[in-house]
Amino acid sequence: MEILITGGTGFCGRTFATIAREMIDCKVQQIDRDRWDFREGAWPYAGVPTSKYFIHFGANVQARQSIDRPGDFVLDNVVGTFNVLQLARAVNPELFVYISSAEALGGCEEGYLREDAPMRPSNPYAATKGAGELLTYSYFRSYGLPAIIVRTMCVWGMDQTDPTKYVPMVKNALLKGESVKIHTKAGRVGSRQWIEASDFSQRLLELLPKAVPGETYHIVGQELDNIQMAQIVAGRLGIPLKYETVEMPATHEFRYALEPTK
Repeated sequence: MEILITGGTGFCGRTFATIAREMIDCKVQQIDRDRWDFREGAWPYAGVPTSKYFIHFGANVQARQSIDRPGDFVLDNVVGTFNVLQLARAVNPELFVYISSAEALGGCEEGYLREDAPMRPSNPYAATKGAGELLTYSYFRSYGLPAIIVRTMCVWGMDQTDPTKYVPMVKNALLKGESVKIHTKAGRVGSRQWIEASDFSQRLLELLPKAVPGETYHIVGQELDNIQMAQIVAGRLGIPLKYETVEMPATHEFRYALEPTK
């Protein structure tokens, strides 16, 4: 079986490729910026790759940076997704998968958001992921591309290195003997649903042969507040957790919560 992915050099895509090669008799082909500039969209090769599944992991994911540089995120995540969808039409896979984020729907202080919840993104990154979802669905309706949308959040691992992500920030602070800064809102600690990258990859592989084109799916992990998650990282490292609370900025969502009804 052949799987084609974008974003194979990123944490989530790299982990998925490793798991797929280990779990099943699978050839994973990767498309990244070294081979193709998603913003330009001109495919530089004579032919297009073939694959049974085409998974679009590739994205610019630094939400805070998107507030200062929204145009870069529109180019990467909207124009880039358009060009990937155009390529997908040529590849003609059995299934195209757009990997999206809970941030496309926005925060949720109570309850859980279903797959059909309205989008209320709170930053340009989140808005561009939502735009990618809409483009993907439009290609299903207009061109018959067999596409699905998969939303997740807080995919993590101890080998994650992006310093803007929570687990690497916690890990780096603990290794330096520093206190971990925990965001709070009016004294309350925010929370997320956390899923290890290996678990997400396994569940995505299980979904692929069962997925129905045109549908949206949520793959999420356990809901934990930020102190609980920091305690898990500290436990993995064998280092006692020291932390201090700071008031979260206005652009920061207190809680994201998805309901995986499918």
